Amino acid sequence: MRYLRKFFFWLHLAVGVTAGLVIALMAATGMILAFERPVLRVMDAPAPFEQQSLAEHPLPLAELLPRLGIGPKNMPTELVLHREPMPLLEVRYGHDRTFFANPWTGELIGSPASGLHHFFSIVTNLHRRLGFGMKNALAHNVVGAADLAFLFLLLSGLYLWLPRLWNKANLRGRVFFLASARGRMREWNWHHVFGLWLAIPLVLITMTGAVLAYPWATQLLYTMTGSQMPVQDQHRAAHANEGGARPQPFIDPQLDRWVQMAASAVPDWQLLRVPMLPANEQKITLTADRSQGGRPEKAVAITIDRSSQRIQHVDEFSSNPLGRKLRLWARFVHTGEEFGLVGALVAALSALAALLLCWTGIAMAVRRMMRALHGNEAPKAA
Repeated sequence: MRYLRKFFFWLHLAVGVTAGLVIALMAATGMILAFERPVLRVMDAPAPFEQQSLAEHPLPLAELLPRLGIGPKNMPTELVLHREPMPLLEVRYGHDRTFFANPWTGELIGSPASGLHHFFSIVTNLHRRLGFGMKNALAHNVVGAADLAFLFLLLSGLYLWLPRLWNKANLRGRVFFLASARGRMREWNWHHVFGLWLAIPLVLITMTGAVLAYPWATQLLYTMTGSQMPVQDQHRAAHANEGGARPQPFIDPQLDRWVQMAASAVPDWQLLRVPMLPANEQKITLTADRSQGGRPEKAVAITIDRSSQRIQHVDEFSSNPLGRKLRLWARFVHTGEEFGLVGALVAALSALAALLLCWTGIAMAVRRMMRALHGNEAPKAA
């Protein structure tokens, strides 16, 4: 047992020193991204407009979109109809550009805070691939490897946390902050306390991060749950790093009909996402969300066959196999969005803890190395 502990200690130390700086960058950026959705929701909200003098129903989309200057050479990728807190049309051009419109008049009433979106885009790029760009496979793999390294550090750290001798004094320094601790003792105390109290959310964040980063992790998730990987996930896994232009979308003359069918299928919707598809797409899938986004269990996918003009199927979250549910949850558990503002706070606190674990771990490693170089103390596992 003694030699096993030494083995894990030195492996824990080596992995931590090797991957520590990348993990620290991911933790720092993750702490900021935990608040991306609530911050943007407040900052992007357009000014309310008067509806008393307006018609009872909004304009049909087929009539509204040309008023917004949307045509063959200016085609968005998605429309989002907002029901709460006020009726609103959101026009999205991928992740690059978005604006809001009055659905009764077609008047532009605002756009998201572009500077803030640009800031979060930079932070996201740093978090996912060290800021080197989407096509840099090396940077993406470095981040994925650092995520796996941090998962190992967490699990091995929990083992190393266990004291050799169970008594009140040993447990106190591992469970509670010591106000009088200074220098190496403070770093050791903080390392153990943060590692213990935030171990569960940190393990969840790193495990979901692996699922998001690696197709094999997604496949493993489906295999472990005995679920068949859906076609869309198979395609995503097979073409994870591929680009390429998609066919040009168009304004479907039946767009309002599809919206009405989806709204009838989910009467209590709050957001309705309508993709703008090419003319040769036989099916269109609209997403009716009973929340303001960030909670996949509240979203319903309505697939409509364009030729027969009928709903083919309505996919509630509960109808998905376990593997698919976990895959959908992974993205929002990773950021804490699944649990609202409380989840964002826990995710941010966990990221802060990860940053402190990196700092205290590297600081203790440097102190150990300096003592060894000066011959004050032979390096040994604590």
